[in-house]
Amino acid sequence: MRYTEEAENVVLTAARHAKQLGHSFVGSQHILLALSDHGGGAAMILRNAGLEFSLLQEMVVMLYGVGASDLALPQGFTTAAKWILMDSRSEAKHSGKRKIESVHILMSVLRREQCAAQEILRIAGVDRDGTFTRSVDYLKKEATASTSTKKEAVSTKLL
Repeated sequence: MRYTEEAENVVLTAARHAKQLGHSFVGSQHILLALSDHGGGAAMILRNAGLEFSLLQEMVVMLYGVGASDLALPQGFTTAAKWILMDSRSEAKHSGKRKIESVHILMSVLRREQCAAQEILRIAGVDRDGTFTRSVDYLKKEATASTSTKKEAVSTKLL
């Protein structure tokens, strides 16, 4: 299963944020930062939960510090980050999608226990279950909108 262009950009942006913060790894906190940094469904859901990018960035800096931004990323993705990205595939399959969207990555973050992103969400007072439900609702609404658009196109006759 492949990522949408937006979801690919989330993964690349997570690595960019890790580098900018001088972290020698890409963790779940960087994925959460990237999700809030992009437009689209995941960012909107996070904003509705009270998590703006600037707040998340401040929390990551406060909790995990800042290193030298000119360092390479020798350690790559943390185990939690790898699981989040792998589990996003299951989220996409479960919602009937053929590609992994940024919302699927967010849903995977919300499900992942004992990781940096969960610590940030807990400290911020985010209702994980409610945010997960809003993610599911967003995907349902998106599916309904695309289905009705396809039906309109099919029923239109060309001269």
